[in-house]
Amino acid sequence: AWGACTVACGGGTQLRTRVVQVEGANGGATCGSSVLQEGRACNTQACSVPVDCEVSVWSEWTACQPQSPAQTRSRTVSTPPMNGGAECPALEESRSSHCVV
Repeated sequence: AWGACTVACGGGTQLRTRVVQVEGANGGATCGSSVLQEGRACNTQACSVPVDCEVSVWSEWTACQPQSPAQTRSRTVSTPPMNGGAECPALEESRSSHCVV
């Protein structure tokens, strides 16, 4: 069986190894070391570039309401993270110190 590839992308090597069952004897051919291990290329596709999350600017704070003494604001994801890029920050936040009921 083939072993694991040495890299996830960008071109690596995968090996498989055989074990000598019976050594050559009485004038028979011996097993050479190059016969016992074979390699092949693997994961030759280009590595994807990490893309960090990008978000919009914050919306305006909501107006103070008597039934809710807090204000909120939000933003949206404009570019989602891909290929191991940075995750998105919080998309909503609230504050209560600016509302007087």
